[in-house]
Amino acid sequence: MINFPVTASLAFLLVIWLYQAGGWGSMSIAGIAAFFTFAFGLWFFPFSQSLWLYIEHRLRPLEAEDFVT
Repeated sequence: MINFPVTASLAFLLVIWLYQAGGWGSMSIAGIAAFFTFAFGLWFFPFSQSLWLYIEHRLRPLEAEDFVT
């Protein structure tokens, strides 16, 4: 749940930055953004799972009823 928004936001910022830098063709920017999205998404995946579990635990801490079998 967290991996996609973070990766998409960073890819969008990368595209804006490359476009503003100038000298890059649209196909080059698209290729760089696609590679970044794929590579960063794979790299960030385990961290996003940990971050999601941390946020879930902070919003809804475990209670005694959670351990009843």
